[in-house]
Amino acid sequence: MKIINLIKCEFIKNFSLKNLFISIILLFLTTICVLKITVQDTSIYFNMNTDLIRDSYNELINKKDKSLEDEYNIVFFENYLEIANIFKDSIVRHNDWRNTIINDVVTYKTQNFLIDRIIHDSNNDIIKMACNIEDKTDLSKMEEDINNLCNNYTTDELIGLYTINEEKYNDYKKLIEEDKYYLYLQYEIEHGNLESNGFIETLINNKVEKMDNYLALNYLQYNSIGQDNNVSEEQNYSKLKNDNEAFKAILLYSTTHNIPHDIEYNYWNSIDSGDTYITTKKAVNQVYHLSFIIMIIISITCSGIVSKEHSKGTIKNIITTPVKRWQVLLSKFIYLILNTYLLWFIGLIIISIVSGMKYGFSDLLTPKLIYTGSKVIEVNYYLYTIKMMLLASIPIMCFLSILFFISTISLNTSLTVGITSVLGILTPVVWLMKVAGNIRQIVYTPLWYFDCGFIINNSIHYIEIMLFKNVYFGLSTGIISSIIVIIVLYLITNVIYTKRDIKN
Repeated sequence: MKIINLIKCEFIKNFSLKNLFISIILLFLTTICVLKITVQDTSIYFNMNTDLIRDSYNELINKKDKSLEDEYNIVFFENYLEIANIFKDSIVRHNDWRNTIINDVVTYKTQNFLIDRIIHDSNNDIIKMACNIEDKTDLSKMEEDINNLCNNYTTDELIGLYTINEEKYNDYKKLIEEDKYYLYLQYEIEHGNLESNGFIETLINNKVEKMDNYLALNYLQYNSIGQDNNVSEEQNYSKLKNDNEAFKAILLYSTTHNIPHDIEYNYWNSIDSGDTYITTKKAVNQVYHLSFIIMIIISITCSGIVSKEHSKGTIKNIITTPVKRWQVLLSKFIYLILNTYLLWFIGLIIISIVSGMKYGFSDLLTPKLIYTGSKVIEVNYYLYTIKMMLLASIPIMCFLSILFFISTISLNTSLTVGITSVLGILTPVVWLMKVAGNIRQIVYTPLWYFDCGFIINNSIHYIEIMLFKNVYFGLSTGIISSIIVIIVLYLITNVIYTKRDIKN
C-alpha cells in the first residue's frame, strides 16, 4: 500500500494537464511526419503517351518511297494507336494486365503482315535475303521475324498461323475494351495459357475487375515473393525463407477470406513496390516509431524526478515519514514507466485517428493475420498491437533506467535532460550508423533496440544488418540485453542512493 500511495503522490506532483496537452501536440506532429516518411503509396502508374508514336506514324505515311520495313512499322504503329485509343487518357498501373499484353497483341498484326507478304510476294529481295541468310547477328527485328517464319512454317502452316493471330488479336482487343481483369483470367485459363489455382479462382469468383484491387495485388505478390533472393547460403537465408513461407500463407488466407493484410516487405522479399498496397493497419503500425519522441518527452518532463526533490528540499519531508528510500525510488521508477505507457497509448489513439481519416477506419475493424504453428490465424488487431508495444517497450524501460540513473546519481536536472534527450534523438541515427558499418558492436547493446519499429516492421535496414552479421537479431535479443541493463542500473542506483548523505 505504501508503494501505491507513493505512486499516487508522484502523479500529483509531476503530472499536469499542461504537459499532457503539449505532449499530445508533439505526438500529433510526429505522427504526421512518421506517416509521411514511412507510409508512401508506391504504386506506379503511367499514361500511355502516343504523341511520339503518332508523329512517327504520320512521318512514314507521308513518305513517298516506302520500304518493306517502313510498311512493317506502319502496321505496328496503326495497330498500337488503335489499341492505345481504347486506353484513352486513363491511368494504368505499370503491371496492369493490359499493359503486359499490348505489345503481344500488336505483334499478331505485324506478324500477319509479314505472313501475307511471304506468301504473296516471295520474290521480294528483302524477303528472299531474310529467309536464306544464315548469319543472324545483324538482322533487324523484321528480318528476324521473316527468317523465323520462312524456316519454321510451311505455307499451309503460315495460313493457319495467320488465322490464329487474327482470332487472338480480336479476342485480346475485346478483352481490353471490356476492361475486366477476371474475364482476362478466364480467357487465359480456357486457352491453356494460365493454370487455375485457388488464387485465380478467388479473383474470378469475386469478379475482380481492376488490378489495383487488393485481391489482385495479393496474387502479384504471391507470384513474386522469394523469386529473386539475392542472399547467399552463407548468409542468413533460412530466416528469409521462413518469412517468405509465412508471407505466402498469409497472402493466400488474405485472398480466400477477403481480409487485407498488413505485411511489410523489404528488398530481399523480391516484391515489386508497385505490387503493394496501403492499408490503415500498415499506417497505424508505425506507432512503434513514436518511441523516440516519447523518450524525448519523458527526458524533458521527468528528468528532474529525483533531483527536484533535492533542489526544492522536499526530500527531507519524505524521509522523515516511515518510508524507506528504496520505496521512494521504486515508486518514482514505476511512475516513469506508467507515464511512458500513457503517452504511447495516447500516440496509438492519435495515429489511429490520423490514419483512419486518410485511409478509412473500416480496415481497423478487420483482424490481424499472423502465421503461427504452420497456419494462419486471425487475432484482434489492437490487442496484437498493444502486445507488441508492451514487448517493444522493454528497451524503452532500459532508456528510463538510464534517465533514472543519471537523475539520481548526479542530482542535476539539466545534465539528465541533455544526455537523455540526445540519446533519444540519436535513436534513428544509430540504425544508419550501423548500416554504414561504423559501429558494428552496437547490435549487442540496448541502444540499437530503442526504436523497435525497425524490427517489427521488417525494415530493410534491420534485414541488411541481420544478413551482414549472419545472426537473427530479433526483438528477443533486445529484450534480453535491455533487462540485464535495467537490473544492473537500477541496483546500482538503489545502492548508491540509499547510502547517500541526504544533506549532500
